Amino acid sequence: MSSRALSPAEPERCSTPPGGNTTQVVLATLAGAGDEALDVLGGLDIAVVDEAAQATEPAAWLALLRARRAVLAGDSKQLPPTILSQEAAAQVQICC
Repeated sequence: MSSRALSPAEPERCSTPPGGNTTQVVLATLAGAGDEALDVLGGLDIAVVDEAAQATEPAAWLALLRARRAVLAGDSKQLPPTILSQEAAAQVQICC
C-alpha cells in the first residue's frame, strides 16, 4: 500500500471489509478540526481528543462540535493539565 499526503477535503476511504461495512477515519489536530474543508463530511460519529488535559477549552470545542459523541483521553502521570487562569491554578493541586 502506498502512502501520500491528503488534503482535508480528500479524506482517505478505507477498503470495504467482508460484509460490506465501511469506516471513514479522519485524523486532525484540534486546530485542524475547525478547518472548513471538513464541512463536506457532515457530522462525525465520534471525536477522540488525546491529551485532553493539555487542550484549552476553545481548541477542544473545534473537534467536539463536529461529533455526536466524544472521548477525552489523557494521563496525568505524563503531562500536567494546561491551566491558563492564575486563580484556577491556585485552586488545583497536581499530584506527582
